[in-house]
Amino acid sequence: MKIKNICCIGAGYLGGPTMTVIAQKKPDINVTVVDVNAQRIQDWNDPDLTKLPIYEPGLDAVVAETRSRNILDKQKLEAIGFVYTAIGNY
Repeated sequence: MKIKNICCIGAGYLGGPTMTVIAQKKPDINVTVVDVNAQRIQDWNDPDLTKLPIYEPGLDAVVAETRSRNILDKQKLEAIGFVYTAIGNY
């Protein structure tokens, strides 16, 4: 089975950057990142990349590259072939 869609639950320090790099390295896979935090999703989608909710050197360039191609940040989960959970451990 070839995976065509990945969904990550959690757009924080683990999920956001990890899925951004997967989207960069695997342009044939559609990557969706969902989070219950509406502001976090809004920040990931903001055209102003200085508003990204996570800072990692070079992350803004990778987001710019993948955003219009194969990564989507949103609040609602849909039918997906593979789910990656990246939620906080407390």
